[in-house]
Amino acid sequence: ISAAKGAYQQGEFRQCETLLFRAIEQGKLLKEHEFAVNACHVGLGAVYIAIAKFSDAQKHLDQAMHALSGSSEPALRELYAVALRFHAQVYLELGDHASCERELRQAMQLLEELDGDGAVQLASVMSDLAVMYAADGKLSEARDLLFSSMELLELTLGSGNAEYMRASMIYSV
Repeated sequence: ISAAKGAYQQGEFRQCETLLFRAIEQGKLLKEHEFAVNACHVGLGAVYIAIAKFSDAQKHLDQAMHALSGSSEPALRELYAVALRFHAQVYLELGDHASCERELRQAMQLLEELDGDGAVQLASVMSDLAVMYAADGKLSEARDLLFSSMELLELTLGSGNAEYMRASMIYSV
């Protein structure tokens, strides 16, 4: 999975896709196969969003969300929230802001229930929702979410972290 992550960060989406499909097959053999396989499906969702193949993204994200939706294990609940976040991105790209907001709020609720274990993901979800609110002209709500996201990131990662700087730049805009 780390090679796939590197390929994604380099913008080598075809390579990333290939590596993730291989990782799914390898992940099926692991003790923690539920996490491994579904993390790959979420990763494929992210790849397909990046290359604007939204129906493919939705297919992989739906598969992961279906598999993870009833889990009580914290790591799987966090992964489910991440899948919701990317699924919300598909809705945003397709112009369905109501569905995007619903899924981001659901992801926020799940992450808040993890009591700090999903703090970085929670901050990212809050930033995503704030960006959508800003685009919709809901500037007060956007500002409040970004401020909360920045506070959370500063507490968990420090103000020099890239995620904190991203939230800070959005806040500045």
